[in-house]
Amino acid sequence: SGVPSGMPSSQPSSEPSSAPSSMPSASCTIAEVDNGGEGDGTNVGSFSSLQLNGSNNPVISYHDSINGDLKLALCQNADCTSLVTSPPVVVDNDVGLFGGFTSLQLDGDSNPIISYYDSNNNNGNLKLAACARNDCTETMTLRTTRTFVDRGGTPPRNDVGMFTSLQLIVKDDGSRSPVISYRDDDDGALKLAVCDDTTCTPDNARKNEVVDNGATDVGEYTSLQLKDDIPVIAYFDSNKGDLKLAVCKDGDCGDPDKVVKNIVDGGLGPIVGEYASLQLNSDGLPVISYYDNTNGALKLAVCGDSTCTDSKENPITRRVVDDGGGEGGNDVGQFTSLQLDDAGNPVISYYDATAGVLKLAVCHNADCSSPASIRVVDDGDGVNIIVGIDGTSLQINENGDFVISYHGETVTVDEDDPDADPMISNGILKLAVCPSSD
Repeated sequence: SGVPSGMPSSQPSSEPSSAPSSMPSASCTIAEVDNGGEGDGTNVGSFSSLQLNGSNNPVISYHDSINGDLKLALCQNADCTSLVTSPPVVVDNDVGLFGGFTSLQLDGDSNPIISYYDSNNNNGNLKLAACARNDCTETMTLRTTRTFVDRGGTPPRNDVGMFTSLQLIVKDDGSRSPVISYRDDDDGALKLAVCDDTTCTPDNARKNEVVDNGATDVGEYTSLQLKDDIPVIAYFDSNKGDLKLAVCKDGDCGDPDKVVKNIVDGGLGPIVGEYASLQLNSDGLPVISYYDNTNGALKLAVCGDSTCTDSKENPITRRVVDDGGGEGGNDVGQFTSLQLDDAGNPVISYYDATAGVLKLAVCHNADCSSPASIRVVDDGDGVNIIVGIDGTSLQINENGDFVISYHGETVTVDEDDPDADPMISNGILKLAVCPSSD
């Protein structure tokens, strides 16, 4: 990838965290949350987003790709062996394809608020669902509000809302105001929606701002955090193949002079930065997990200052967390989800495409310089079930357990044509709970 103006002509090389240690997954409990119903031809559980409610129980938003629905599962216990409402609730179905790129947060009453992509009738829209009940069921008086947050421009230029990432600003009265990063596919831009109320209505109660138009093609794989209500966004520049970070000064993302944009990794050739997941450490510094496409590896970047300037005084630390064994031909690190444990150490769930398994990397210090403990959380059946593809979402519960929602697929291969692409016969939503020590 090219070196943009203002970018140093050379960068410190990524340092592997030595050889990762491998650990078994026997201690993880795994639950099948939604299988989409009986029989072949179901496919649910992609684009999952996980939060834990006040009872420490998982809440998961996700996509039903067969029916084109946005769905929500509210677990009745910590390992999700039963649901509060069964089958899971359809939050939005209307007449189109809803529920891709979901991002979930819970308000002060544990009611779900979900940003998602609506690809109805070949048009792409950013939508928000604000539920009035914990499980998103509705009554005559308690209704889910569904809002078009951004409809894009005039057809055919109206494809916006992919790669959403949602956070909530807590207002003085205790209410929550959604802030959403997302991609404008028409203009190849990174955008941000800032709402004035929980439901993001009416139109004049929000603003949609272009954070980075890149002059080309940016804004995929967005991951948003708020630092004192100031948006901090990690994202992928697909034109240059770089991982970038944008920080909006004074919370104003609409004024280009108030947006600081820096390259976190890339700039010299490798394609890095897809599947980015961002957290802020106790010092407010960005920590990002992401995929190195060129080398098929999982990487981690820890910034030296709040905007990732990568100066001599505050350099960025980049680590290879898992390279799949380093023997070449391996492909690990897609669909990353990052959390920091109580000590500030990164924990990352991700997909190993070579083996078709869900993995978990547990770092033992803040920048993962010591070898990470790598666990295979779910290996399917090792033959025709792949797990962890199309999204993982990680949280750490009050007991310190690692909780992961993810998608599993049963694939079949045409025995008469082994070179043909495998066919998906079933897709399910799953949940794993793994203790912090194994």
